[in-house]
Amino acid sequence: MQLAGLVSVVPVAAASTRHVQAVAPEALRVRVLRQLRQAVQETDPAADEVDTSSADAVEAPAPDASCPDSVMAQVKGIMTRLTEIGGYDVEHPDALTQAKLRKEYRALEQQLDACLSSEDYAHELKREELAWEEKNAAANEQALRDVRRCLPVLVRSTSEAVLKSTKSPTGRPLPPAMARRFKRTTVLGLLRASPASTAQMHPSAIVHLNYIGLNLTERRALHAHLRQTAQLWEASPRNALTQQKIDWYSGLVYELKRAITSYDKHMERNGVPGSQTGTGDLYEEDLGWPEGEVYADAVSAVKCGLPVDETALHAST
Repeated sequence: MQLAGLVSVVPVAAASTRHVQAVAPEALRVRVLRQLRQAVQETDPAADEVDTSSADAVEAPAPDASCPDSVMAQVKGIMTRLTEIGGYDVEHPDALTQAKLRKEYRALEQQLDACLSSEDYAHELKREELAWEEKNAAANEQALRDVRRCLPVLVRSTSEAVLKSTKSPTGRPLPPAMARRFKRTTVLGLLRASPASTAQMHPSAIVHLNYIGLNLTERRALHAHLRQTAQLWEASPRNALTQQKIDWYSGLVYELKRAITSYDKHMERNGVPGSQTGTGDLYEEDLGWPEGEVYADAVSAVKCGLPVDETALHAST
């Protein structure tokens, strides 16, 4: 497994030193442990087996007070070994070996905590994150334009029945399958909400926006649009409510990176996109809705009884 591949699955929320220091250490450790372990298992099937060929082979290392210069290599090595052992309560037929495995696991967790709280790790993670963003920026922005061209500005306040009978700015009706998807995959409605209004949403409204089942184009579009919102969350006073929203966004980014990795592997094997890659062909046609930053605060419009002119919104771009 390449080191960059391991780093790329760590949530963007942990990409700055400030965030690493601000989050409760246990919450950060559990989240990163879970996601790094999953990354190791997906890319190294052999990591599921514990190396217990001899008691000497599992002698517990002394915990480091600080992480070495090769911080990312150290994290990868620790996570691989933790996954091999399987857990702090690992069982083994030989009592001595079992005790040593458990001792090693606890020591490795202490080393991992030291690495994850180090400035070297935060800086390296930030560097990897910026490199990933730069590599994917063009594709993400194109995906955002593609989805918005098919997405009515007032999608959040329009019923599915009305959407199905709505004509697009090009004169073509909105395909029923697309209307159904927009209303049942409500997270896509955020693409027509301003970053400021989304940033102010209560976390209970955010975390219930499910991003399971999105195709790659939709995941890219959401990430491109919500980056500014995530920056507002990061800059706001740190509390439990804000952290819920940051964690939700981190999960969104994590799933995007997994989808991109899956797509890249498929392309390496087959050379052409397939239905299993999840890209879909929903957004190949331009239906004429604004591709830029044209938003509608549907909640305020409905609550205040204000008329909203969709044609005017379209013409303003």
